[in-house]
Amino acid sequence: VLDPAKTAERVLVILGSNKEDAYGKTCNGAGACGLTQFIASSYSAMRRVYPKAQLMSDAKAGRADHINIMMASILHHDNVLKSLVDTFGDKILADPRLEEYLAAGYNGNVLHVKRSLQASATSAGADWTRHLKKETLGFMIKLRFIRDNIIL
Repeated sequence: VLDPAKTAERVLVILGSNKEDAYGKTCNGAGACGLTQFIASSYSAMRRVYPKAQLMSDAKAGRADHINIMMASILHHDNVLKSLVDTFGDKILADPRLEEYLAAGYNGNVLHVKRSLQASATSAGADWTRHLKKETLGFMIKLRFIRDNIIL
């Protein structure tokens, strides 16, 4: 069973113990590395889409550097937001679940978010997350827990 509280506590312990080296030398099974768990292809895409950001050219070093990877993460959110606005128009900017759409697009792929939103729009009362991948659904549980329970 997923325990968002223990997950959040674990992250805080890792960050507090390892400081600037936290997550820098480890990758998960999908090859996502660094503080924000970026895969190499997403990192490369952000370098290509946002050349003026001057993200580090070495993807491994860039994903290990906290400031650099946070910048790449912000750019990724911008890219997902642009894609959502292109598909759904400016009205998506006022949607109270926008934070969730951005997070799901970050964790999975914005195409899954779009498909899920389009499917839920055609079904009255449908949960917008029902067409997301299982991993992204778990990510959404963690996001909701942090949003609703942790005040930073």
